[in-house]
Amino acid sequence: MKQEELIKACSDLLYKLCDLVESRNTLNYYDVNISSEYFFIPLLNQVFNCNLKNLNTEKKNAAAIDLYDVNRKIAVRITSNSSAEKIRTTLKKYRKNKLYEKYQRLIFVVIVRSHSYRADFTNDIDGKFTFSKIIDKSYFSFKHRKNSEYHGIS
Repeated sequence: MKQEELIKACSDLLYKLCDLVESRNTLNYYDVNISSEYFFIPLLNQVFNCNLKNLNTEKKNAAAIDLYDVNRKIAVRITSNSSAEKIRTTLKKYRKNKLYEKYQRLIFVVIVRSHSYRADFTNDIDGKFTFSKIIDKSYFSFKHRKNSEYHGIS
């Protein structure tokens, strides 16, 4: 398969996953959200050149984060709730639990349609860590991004 075909197939599957999560969540079925955490590990590891692990396998319902890479000091929150309030609540838990001491960067992966954010999260971070990306399904539309944007988190 050519690279372009693989990229298109991957993009299509990501959109289907996000649509599935949205439809199941409207029925109050959230099992696919948990499976999505495992789905995103190898994908994000490739995209960001890291070694993410699922914290929920070690600690059920871990506060504020789902995935982590201790060496790269990255934490990831995978969520189907893309509201500014959800982000603020997560940032508050992140600060309260001093997760910034272990993970300097927090990344949100939104597995549904994302909002256009007008909210300013600067005060929620309080200068203690980096909150640099809100990733939604459009982020993974590879055809719209330069290849260099996928190598490491900048």
